[in-house]
Amino acid sequence: PSTALRSSVRCALMISYSHVDMKVCRQLVDVLTPLTQLSVYVDIQSCKYLWKETLEMIDRADLVVVLVSKSYAKSKACRQEFQFVTERARRPIVALLLDEEFRATDWLAN
Repeated sequence: PSTALRSSVRCALMISYSHVDMKVCRQLVDVLTPLTQLSVYVDIQSCKYLWKETLEMIDRADLVVVLVSKSYAKSKACRQEFQFVTERARRPIVALLLDEEFRATDWLAN
């Protein structure tokens, strides 16, 4: 495609993360936000977990980026979100492993 056409392509991206990993999430948002081809959805402005708003972000997303960490694997809210993305919304996922020594177990390993 031409350069003009490629620059107008938009992808809605949602970032799923544990709030323990907020610093890394902010860094990723800072890198992705200037890309005009992307719409980035993340609940980084809120300190509370808001399920209704999270579902709306997932519904608008074309792709979900999951920041995988020990805290993500231990979080009930992250598990609920991940299961909704994979089982109900069926959005494609890109997993970014935050700790190279982390080994997925339990629900995240499946």
